Amino acid sequence: MNATGGTTYLWSTGDSTSTINVSNGGTYNVTVTQNNCSSTDSVNVILNPFPIANAGNDTSVCSGSSVQLNATGGTTYLWSTGAGTSTINVSNGGTYNVTVTQNNCSSIDSVNVSVTPLPPANAGQNVSVCNGSSVQLNASGGISYNWLITNGLDNPNINNPTANPANTTLYIVEVSDGQCLNTDSVLVTVLSLPSVNAGNDTTIYENTVFQLNPIVNNYNTAIWSPATGLSNANILNPTVTISNQTTYTITITDNNNCSNSDAITLTTISKSYSEIVIHNTFTPNGDGVNDIWFIENLSQYPDNHLSIYNRNGHVVYEKQGYNNDWDGKYFGNNLPEATYYYVLTITGVDSFKGDVTIIR
Repeated sequence: MNATGGTTYLWSTGDSTSTINVSNGGTYNVTVTQNNCSSTDSVNVILNPFPIANAGNDTSVCSGSSVQLNATGGTTYLWSTGAGTSTINVSNGGTYNVTVTQNNCSSIDSVNVSVTPLPPANAGQNVSVCNGSSVQLNASGGISYNWLITNGLDNPNINNPTANPANTTLYIVEVSDGQCLNTDSVLVTVLSLPSVNAGNDTTIYENTVFQLNPIVNNYNTAIWSPATGLSNANILNPTVTISNQTTYTITITDNNNCSNSDAITLTTISKSYSEIVIHNTFTPNGDGVNDIWFIENLSQYPDNHLSIYNRNGHVVYEKQGYNNDWDGKYFGNNLPEATYYYVLTITGVDSFKGDVTIIR
């Protein structure tokens, strides 16, 4: 406190200077004297309570994240970071001081922030898988796991789920050590299967040679099963000689070690050409007798192809799967009486050639 107005001073505390320091509340009197004349004045001192600064408990933060610090105890705040708010967010470790002020009185507190390293999340190496197959993922680095992409996973909450994705997928795993989280990813590339078509089921003569001709794309190896009756079960186009119906399965594998399969069934019949009887004349005159060119027993061989040619080599009739229904016409018009030539091919059996005469 500072008194003015005289040359000498006498405070009620006993001090005789114009300025005194006090620490207690109350009324303080001062007698001021000048030229042997005196006067008295007083000042009332109110003692404000000292603010109790509280920067909060020491805490920790996961590396790369931030933590909120919250100070209490005053009306204004000043952190060692320069922030003038009661609450601040920090991401670095260290000691943070805060000055708390209330009624012109201040106090300081501090809080220690430690940085916890993240768990070493590892989702494993990128991998390729053939379409329709599965692969086991294997993450490490924590005590709990959560796969954020769940398509094709049997269990997204373990470190080693089985993945069977329909398409190439980037799987992301969240790894926890009980305090902090970290993430990593693994790419599962889905490879296309090689294409294979073993061919249409076919009827063949028993104990005759028939060649298998599958249609394939992008293959490296081919294996037929069973090997019974095959010239070589490990080539693409083996020949087959069998006496009983057999279903052969071809499995092809490409350079990515992806495989695909297809099957063909071969039905056998006795090789007896006498079963096919081809008449060399017919009379398509509309009298209801011998109007259709008839081939006996052809119904046993539906997988056939018939072509009829005139003397000039022009096709006048052609049909896949001839069923005894040619009436001697060409595009609805009667063909003239003449001798024509036929080629009848029965798939997997034999071919027949000869002539047939139309008589009207």
